[in-house]
Amino acid sequence: MTGLADVLHALAARPGVEAAVLVSPDGLPIQQAGVVSIDADALAALAATAVRHVAPLVEGAGRGAWQTVLLGAEGG
Repeated sequence: MTGLADVLHALAARPGVEAAVLVSPDGLPIQQAGVVSIDADALAALAATAVRHVAPLVEGAGRGAWQTVLLGAEGG
């Protein structure tokens, strides 16, 4: 069985991906991978807050439960 670190490293190694962070529902970083130096604690806290708002947004649009959140920005 592939370990969690291996999965995140594989994700971070994909073209166009700079980092991958697995975040707990509490807003704590569980595991991270990638070459970009990021503040995983701050990112985890902000991501958990954002995800709490995704469910009502997707459900309000009549699309059922959300499945994936992906963040893309012009800087990577």
